[in-house]
Amino acid sequence: KTGEILKWGINSIKLDPNDPRRRELLPEELAEKQKQQEEKLKQETQRKLAEEKEEEEKANQWFKSYSEPSAKELKDHKYLTKKGINNQAIKGMKLTKDGRIIIPLHDSSGKIHSLHFIDLNGDKKFLKGGKKQSNFFMINPEKENQLNESKTIYLAEGFATAVSIHMATNKPVAACLDAG
Repeated sequence: KTGEILKWGINSIKLDPNDPRRRELLPEELAEKQKQQEEKLKQETQRKLAEEKEEEEKANQWFKSYSEPSAKELKDHKYLTKKGINNQAIKGMKLTKDGRIIIPLHDSSGKIHSLHFIDLNGDKKFLKGGKKQSNFFMINPEKENQLNESKTIYLAEGFATAVSIHMATNKPVAACLDAG
């Protein structure tokens, strides 16, 4: 409104070299600042670990509360039928009362970190707050020791794809979920 024209850009910022916020820190000030940052990082790490542990416990409790599906439930399941994998018994998978598939996401030691839910129409959701990264669902051959004896373990993105690969090869397949 004043008619004044102002050209602004990164080079137009002029900092006052005498501003006390711009001076170099003394060694003891620098050491104190580093100590504060390290303490803050330590607290943040502890908080994140506590949250992860809480989510792991939540996932484990939820998963234990559901039962293994019967052969009839698998055969009649809309999503499994659509994918052509309804005749395959998948050890470790469970169903909710409303028919959602529950797939536990494990780390390499077998600890559950999250759950993956697939409804009858194929819509997928994860347990809120659960850890997906670096976790998977292992689809094993019929015999337990085949996993250790197998020279090949396939990786697949998605549950149905992993089951299909297992059906075709009878080899262990790690179902990696949510690659994006």
